[in-house]
Amino acid sequence: MSRGAKVIDNVKRWGGNFLIIAKESFLSFRRNNDFEGAASLAYYGFFASIPLFFIVISFLSFSVISLETAVKGIEGITSRIFPHFGKTISDEVNNLAKHKGAIGILGFVLLFWSITPLTSAVRNKFIQIFQVDRTVSFIKGTFLDIVAVSAILMLFASLLLTELFYHYYIPFFSPSSSSFYPVIDFIVSFVAIVLFIVFFYIIFSPIRLRPKELFVSSTITSLSWIGIKELFSALIVYNPEYGIAFGSLKAIFIIILWSYFSFAVLLLGAEIMAGIRKMDAILLKELFNSKKGLTDKRWRMMGRFIRVYDEGYTLFKEGEMGDMMYYIKKGSVVVSRHGKVVNVLKAGEYFGEMSMLTGAVRVATARVGEPNTELIPITKENFEQILSENPKMLMRIFKEMASRLKFMDENFCSAEGSKTVDDG
Repeated sequence: MSRGAKVIDNVKRWGGNFLIIAKESFLSFRRNNDFEGAASLAYYGFFASIPLFFIVISFLSFSVISLETAVKGIEGITSRIFPHFGKTISDEVNNLAKHKGAIGILGFVLLFWSITPLTSAVRNKFIQIFQVDRTVSFIKGTFLDIVAVSAILMLFASLLLTELFYHYYIPFFSPSSSSFYPVIDFIVSFVAIVLFIVFFYIIFSPIRLRPKELFVSSTITSLSWIGIKELFSALIVYNPEYGIAFGSLKAIFIIILWSYFSFAVLLLGAEIMAGIRKMDAILLKELFNSKKGLTDKRWRMMGRFIRVYDEGYTLFKEGEMGDMMYYIKKGSVVVSRHGKVVNVLKAGEYFGEMSMLTGAVRVATARVGEPNTELIPITKENFEQILSENPKMLMRIFKEMASRLKFMDENFCSAEGSKTVDDG
C-alpha cells in the first residue's frame, strides 16, 4: 500500500471511529438521562453563581486587586458566559460586594457551603457517566465537595485575572488598536474556554483521564458550547419578547435556560470523553451483537485488534489462570482436556471467557488448528465494559458457557470410553 493510500485509509478509519463514538455518546446521553441531569445542574448552578463570583472578587479585592477592578472582571466574564443577561448577575454581585463587610466569617462559610450542592451533583453525574462502581461515605463526600468548591473558586479566580490581564493591562488587545481584534479575541476566548473545560473535567472526573481523550473532548465541547451560545444569542436578538410570560422573572428564566443548555453540552462532552475511553469495547461488542457478521468496513476498523498465529501455537493451557478471551476471525482452534481433543472451534466463535469471568483456572488447553489463524484477543476490562452496557448478553454468554462445558464433558467421556474399550 502506498503512503497516500495509507493516509486515506487512516483518515477513513479515524472518521469511522469518530462517527461510532458520536453515536454511542448520544445513546449513552439518553440512557443516562443527561437532559434531566442538566436541568438539575442548571438549578444548582443558578443559585451557586452569585455566591461563587462574590467569594472570588472578595478574595481577590482583599489580596490582589481593587474591588472596582474585580467587579469589571466579573462583568467581562458574565458577559461572555451568559448571553445578553450577564449584567444581571454582575450587578447582583456588585451590590453584594458593596456590603461584604457586613457578611462576616459565618456568612462567607454559608455562601461557600451553598455551592456544594452543585459540585456534589456534578460529581455524582460524572460517576454515572464513567460507570464507576463506587460508594462514597458522607464524610468523604463532604470532603470531596469542599475540595471541588475550592478548585472551582481558584479556576474562576484564574479566569477573572486572565480577563483583566487581557482587556485592561495589554493595550495591544484593545479593539481600537488592532484591526485583527475580532480574530485575536476569538482565539484567546476559545483557548480560555478549552482550558477551563479541561480543568473542569479534571476536577470532577472520578477516574484518571488520558491527555488525548481529555483535550479532544474538551475541544469538541468548547466548539459545541460556542455554537449553542451563538444560536441562543440569535434567538434572543430576533425574539426580544422571549420569556416575557415570566414578567419580572424573565432574566432569571433565560439565565436558568441558558445554564441548562450549557450543562447539557458539558455532560455530552463527558459522554464523548467516556466514549473515547471505551472505544475498544464499543468496537469489540459488535463481535457479539452482529448476527450477520461484520462488514468489510468494520473489519478494517478492527484491524489493530487482529493477531495472526501459526498452527500448533498454544494460546493457554489447562490449569492456568486466565485474563483473556479470544474471538476467531479466520481459521480454527483445537480445544483439548488431558490431551484429548474435545472441540474444534471455527470462525465466528469465541472461547476462553469462562476462566476470565469466573476467576477459575482454565478447564482446557487451546491450540491454533490452522496456519495463519486470525484471532482477536479481548481483555477482561473490555469484556466487562461490553457486558455492563448489554446486560442481556450476559445470560446468553452463560448459556453458551454451560452448553460448551456439557459438550466438552460428553466428548471427553466419549473419548475415555473409547480408550477403555480399545485397551480391553
